[in-house]
Amino acid sequence: MILNLILLFLFPLTVFFGIIAEKLGIHRFIFHRYSAYIFFFLVTWHILRKFKAMNIYFRKKKFLLPIFYFIVIFYFFVLIFSILDFII
Repeated sequence: MILNLILLFLFPLTVFFGIIAEKLGIHRFIFHRYSAYIFFFLVTWHILRKFKAMNIYFRKKKFLLPIFYFIVIFYFFVLIFSILDFII
């Protein structure tokens, strides 16, 4: 419950900082960048905690199972590229 509330607060904050960075022309605005990394970390933690329950739910809805796996794989693909961008 607390993790959900943190995510609900952090997502609009990250978007807000992104809009500020775009308007000011600062491509690597520190608040946007680090709030996005914190957001990705918390969402990853949330997905890993809830993966078993989501997998059981989507196995019952067989037509949604490929979409679920595609979204999870796409999320981790974006996460890996974000981490590489942070390192490089």
